[in-house]
Amino acid sequence: MMDPAERFNLSLISKRIEVDVHCARTRLYSPIIVFVDSYSKIFLKEIKGFELTCTITGFRIKTGKHFSKIGSIIENTSEAINRLRNTSKCGKIDIRIRTKSIEKSFIEEILSNTVLENYSNISMIGVAFDMEAMTFFMNTAKFDSRFSFRNSEMPLDLRHENALKFKRSIYDDARWVRVDDLLRIVNVDRMILYRTNLTSDDVRTLLTHWINSDVDMFQSMRIVAKEDIELDELFDSLVVLKHLHDSFSTIFTLAKSPSRVFPVLAITHRLPLAIMSAWKPDETFNDDPSKDEYKPTYQILQLLERKTTLERTLEQRNNVDQIQMTEELAEIMQELWRFGVFFEGGRATRG
Repeated sequence: MMDPAERFNLSLISKRIEVDVHCARTRLYSPIIVFVDSYSKIFLKEIKGFELTCTITGFRIKTGKHFSKIGSIIENTSEAINRLRNTSKCGKIDIRIRTKSIEKSFIEEILSNTVLENYSNISMIGVAFDMEAMTFFMNTAKFDSRFSFRNSEMPLDLRHENALKFKRSIYDDARWVRVDDLLRIVNVDRMILYRTNLTSDDVRTLLTHWINSDVDMFQSMRIVAKEDIELDELFDSLVVLKHLHDSFSTIFTLAKSPSRVFPVLAITHRLPLAIMSAWKPDETFNDDPSKDEYKPTYQILQLLERKTTLERTLEQRNNVDQIQMTEELAEIMQELWRFGVFFEGGRATRG
């Protein structure tokens, strides 16, 4: 069976061969486009060594025939991707921009291109920030895609309502992000903010809002604050399960609203780093289903919630059902013990 490079070269011979090759494609490939200052390269994630180079004079596959076509780099990249799709089954495009600088016209040409608009990710890596270009991008890009701005500084006064709306986003320089921006997040899959000006108080404010929110704000968030994060006071006010690992621990708690799709909340923090994630009741926290150590977390948290409710009621000493509640409390403690839960400093712990 021909590989994508062989099929692509054959497609340059004639339109008839391109149609025949199109009918023979089976496997799905993931194109990666890397734009640099004077050319672009196209790779296939699944095929080591596949490489298409596009310039303003055309494009050619590595060690293959050169197809001459005068046009912009984006136009010829689009033409190459179109031919690649006609010869190999391709999924959405991963676009990586590594130019020294970026202009609005460049972003506009990419986002308006009918071939390149089928992207799943846009990364800007080491690109000098341009407010006009970024404003246009934030106003136009698809929010169901991934976006990352890496290895480059961003202005501290950056303000845009769409900057944190992408399904997945990574900002190496997120010093411009304020806690008020984070409180408005809704239905984001994953967000990473590597360098921020957020304080420990800001992180506690975010966590408190996240726990009490009526909506699923995000499924995963990683924040590096500007100082060490202290959360013991917050955890002392919640019903939590502490899960011990080799060198750190994860705190689990339940979202307050019953309408949340992802009610199991996990928080790991160490020094200035905080990692937060939300899970469905039947999910296992890690992505390895063979490890079931987290499987009963939701059930344990429900038991802990009920235990807390019973204890607070019994403290009032005016309830006629004290004997029944005491018996239920004893049953809950037995169930927790069977799950391997013990109490350390008054906090439910497992692991």
